Amino acid sequence: MQNLLILRRIKLLFANFSWMILCFKRSYYFHIATSNVENAQKKVLLRILKKNSDTAFGKEHKLVSITNVVDFQSRVEVNPYDFYKGYIDSIAQGEKAILTSDPIVLLEPSSGSTSSSKYIPYTLSLYEEFKNGLSSWIYDLFTKRNHLLSGSAYWSISPITKINKTNSKIPIGFGNDASYFGRIEQRLLNTIFAVPSIVSEIEDVETFRYVTLRFLLCDKHLAFISIWNPSFLTLLLEPLEEWSLQLIRDIENGTLTPPGSVNSDLKREFLKKCLRDKQRARELQDIIVHWDVKNSAFVDKKTIYEKIWPNLTLISCWADSHAAPQIKELKVLFPNIEIQPKGLLATEGIVSFPLIGEKGAALSIRSHFFEFIEIKNEFRNSSNALKTKLAHQLEKEKLYSVVVTTCGGLYRYKLQDIIKVVGFKNQCPLIQFISKESNISDLVGEKLNEFHISTILNDSFNKYSLKPSFFLLAPERSIKKGAYFYALFIELQENNIIDDDSLSLLAEELEKRLEENYHYAHCINLGQLLSAKLFVIKNNSQAAYIYVNICRKAGQKIGNIKPSVLSSRVGWSEFLEGRFIGELNVQNIHSCINKDS
Repeated sequence: MQNLLILRRIKLLFANFSWMILCFKRSYYFHIATSNVENAQKKVLLRILKKNSDTAFGKEHKLVSITNVVDFQSRVEVNPYDFYKGYIDSIAQGEKAILTSDPIVLLEPSSGSTSSSKYIPYTLSLYEEFKNGLSSWIYDLFTKRNHLLSGSAYWSISPITKINKTNSKIPIGFGNDASYFGRIEQRLLNTIFAVPSIVSEIEDVETFRYVTLRFLLCDKHLAFISIWNPSFLTLLLEPLEEWSLQLIRDIENGTLTPPGSVNSDLKREFLKKCLRDKQRARELQDIIVHWDVKNSAFVDKKTIYEKIWPNLTLISCWADSHAAPQIKELKVLFPNIEIQPKGLLATEGIVSFPLIGEKGAALSIRSHFFEFIEIKNEFRNSSNALKTKLAHQLEKEKLYSVVVTTCGGLYRYKLQDIIKVVGFKNQCPLIQFISKESNISDLVGEKLNEFHISTILNDSFNKYSLKPSFFLLAPERSIKKGAYFYALFIELQENNIIDDDSLSLLAEELEKRLEENYHYAHCINLGQLLSAKLFVIKNNSQAAYIYVNICRKAGQKIGNIKPSVLSSRVGWSEFLEGRFIGELNVQNIHSCINKDS
């Protein structure tokens, strides 16, 4: 068994080192480009336009004669997804050369926080653009954290989501993050990855978690975890204590006994990889025996999870904006592990990637052509001010809405992502994701914007020294009065004690700040909306899990669900256990709503 462990480590070292070498060239050219961002971005734009000038879109906008940025901006307007929907519908019916000269490989459903119905065309050239950013990130990781070279990795793999779009002649969706890389890299990743990518074919979430844990527990070499939402990992680990004995038994016997059913052909493929490992089973048993209190530290200050994976040194995940509270929960589980904030990677394209030692994430200047709309008034929809700035014109500490042009056929496409410039690497902007711009709740004309809500809540939490582990503003309907009101659903950390009087003041503060929005104040004055309320979620009631599960049922991939502070969905009180402040503490939440004051 010891010889097998040594052989496994040698294979990992070879695969990781080979991958690092493949990433070197793209990383090298990125660092060269940081010294002249204007020129690098111009080359990217002209490459995209030249490649796609003979398409339906290219002919309509006369792309063939464009030689500079100004001409491009004068012929193509900034547009959201709706503008491209007709083109993409034609692509789905098999029509060619619509947006791109390259064939469309697949249509990837958007799994963002505001919609699950967008379909983004992917070409081989778009994959290359993603690789320009991702390879620079990977090379930076391996050269500055070289202990990762001898370990395995777990990358975000989500259970399959059923897609209703059945009339497309183009394949819909890809399985996991490895799909961004080419065939050679994917062969290497098959060696590096601790969990086989086919787990994405499991539809049942509990079974998916069990099978994923079965493979992760077996891999003592795990050194790196790359996920998106931090809660994806905390929720994955949550049933480990309950399932630990059965998981250890499976590892000892080379079996697989998940809580739900698995397709027989799929299970057969899993069992080929489920090798019997009695030594690892004994190691895990010795660790589990000391699991008296969940997440308790051992004598060397390491948690149960750090004992299980002693080589784990880095976790990559979202950490900006609304993901920050979830990072605190992750640090409780892995207090000694480095957590690297991810850059901004959307379904439509890669905007930025992190670099060790740099604040923020580097704009992926060799991937797509970027433009930015400056946001001068954080409470106003910035779509009215469509004059854009280029990457080399950005200023530190200012906020911008991102516009991209890609080889996937999106030209001057408004991503609806708000970023802040936090610094520069040479001339390359270092940016931080702030919020979604397009996430708006507008039931009766109130036009609440996630960016504004995020600002209000951050200010209020600081003022009242609140440390929520989960929070969400969403509309509810008063059965008694027949009108809507907004409720702030908040779950506090167990050591964050605050009395009802202070919480009532917070609700008043919330209402006052919401009325800074003219449209919201108008709806309040007309009686279309009732005043906002505060809903305190019962501790340890799995609010984050409930949120993720509801988003998944709405069609989003579980691993990619972004934390959000604003939802337009009515009726979260049906799913979250707790009480409205100022009302009776009863289990029947709907009786609380009926007693609206």
